[in-house]
Amino acid sequence: MRKQILLILMIVDLLGGSPILAYATTFTITVIDLPGAVATAPGALNDVGQIVGQFNDGTRPRGFLRAPDGTFTTIDPPGALGTSLSTINDVGQIVGSFNDGTGTHGFLRAPDGTITTIDVPGAAATSAIAINNTGQIVGQFNDGTSGHSFLRAPDGTITTIDPPGAVNTIPIAINDTEQIVGQFFDGSHRAHGFLRVPDGTFTTIDPPGALATSATTINNTGQIVGHFYFDVSRDTPIHGFLATISQFIPVAIDIRPGSSDNPINSKSKGNIPVAILSSTTFNALREVDIASLSFGRTGNERSLAYCNTSGECDLTDKMGSCPLLVIYHSGISWYLALFYLIYLPTHA
Repeated sequence: MRKQILLILMIVDLLGGSPILAYATTFTITVIDLPGAVATAPGALNDVGQIVGQFNDGTRPRGFLRAPDGTFTTIDPPGALGTSLSTINDVGQIVGSFNDGTGTHGFLRAPDGTITTIDVPGAAATSAIAINNTGQIVGQFNDGTSGHSFLRAPDGTITTIDPPGAVNTIPIAINDTEQIVGQFFDGSHRAHGFLRVPDGTFTTIDPPGALATSATTINNTGQIVGHFYFDVSRDTPIHGFLATISQFIPVAIDIRPGSSDNPINSKSKGNIPVAILSSTTFNALREVDIASLSFGRTGNERSLAYCNTSGECDLTDKMGSCPLLVIYHSGISWYLALFYLIYLPTHA
């Protein structure tokens, strides 16, 4: 063990004679090498002090768990020719992937050492990437043509989770409230970050001007960090970002106000009026960020035509207030006859 002291400084105030202390940060560095390993790479650490990672014994990559007292446990699912551990939660559950010669499989290791293989039905390959403290797991599987994300519940139920329009999806992290972040590629092979909330709603995350984005982790307060590029050339610098989830407010809308069935004509080249209704806790005219409004499949469509923000209108909502009337270009959203999304972040 090596103890490293960064700085200890005391300055005497020449005027008053009182000392001014600059406190040092001290820490202890412990080298982690498994006995007999030719390479050791810790990859994740939980709040209990348990560490998981990968090592190579000279024949193949294997997984390991290091306890807070320094004890090592080798982790290899039965039949594994190579093992990779992704992360460990505070309960001691570990997820990772292994190859047994027939393909790649995900797995869950319980604190008692029990290993459960995770294979998405019909998948050519499955990888378990992250687990939260409730036992929910996210990972990726390949169906033979492209990569997809999945969410596995503690009871083993698997749900496919792909942002609309994605041709390849990689989930990277999940917090304890089932908020998931990661990266997806659209049909033009552009990379975007994404957030998926428990009700299944996706939000694309792209810093202004970014050409490629990845959201890499999310904490339990909803803060997201990741990185992005302004250019995808080899020498382009990588930039980091911090995103904080704004308050999500459920709002009522009325498509084509005055009609009885909220119709959307997929062949129409005109405009689609949508009224965003106020409530006792939400004032549509004052609280909606007009610049963020979009009507479409992903929330990124340039579909906004104009809004009535004056409060002068011929209809009132159920609260007796004038709603925010938004007009969208239907020509841009012609393929959305059965699906619509209104993206409504509000001012802080």
